[in-house]
Amino acid sequence: HDLAVAKALEYAETLAVSRRKTKGKSAREVTGNLVIAKFRHDLSRLKDPQLHTHAIALNATQRSDGQWRALSNEALLKQTKLIGAVYRTELATELQRLGYGVRVLDNEGAFELDHISREQLEAFSQRSQVIEEALANQGKTRATASSLEKRVIALATRKRKEDLDRDVLQQYWQEKSRD
Repeated sequence: HDLAVAKALEYAETLAVSRRKTKGKSAREVTGNLVIAKFRHDLSRLKDPQLHTHAIALNATQRSDGQWRALSNEALLKQTKLIGAVYRTELATELQRLGYGVRVLDNEGAFELDHISREQLEAFSQRSQVIEEALANQGKTRATASSLEKRVIALATRKRKEDLDRDVLQQYWQEKSRD
């Protein structure tokens, strides 16, 4: 996961641009660098195992003249799906290199591990089920809802974070896995 995140962020850095004025004319300079804070998590809000990393890019990039300037983020915003595809490709490749089998789910690179059944995945996807039920109540699915509708539903159904004893949680997951 960490390797795949690093590769995706390396690609994102190739899209970093800043503006520069030369003789009164504005030009764009590809800087190739971002300042990124990463926050690694391993749980969903409903305490299912869910390894993920939030990567936050600051609105700053360093130009070739050494000056720090605001990031011109149009290319980054246009390429978010591609950045995600880089992550999924790197993750699937590394998992297969380690000996895991994967099954591809769609043409956007979504995949699952072969040795984990659909039933097992759904048992540990409580948060996803909550979102899908809320969408269904509005006559929508993930496929038919807009990005904005999905974000609104996700926020509206989100519970507060709470601390749990990790040993108890691990024991619960093991019992649930056996069931």
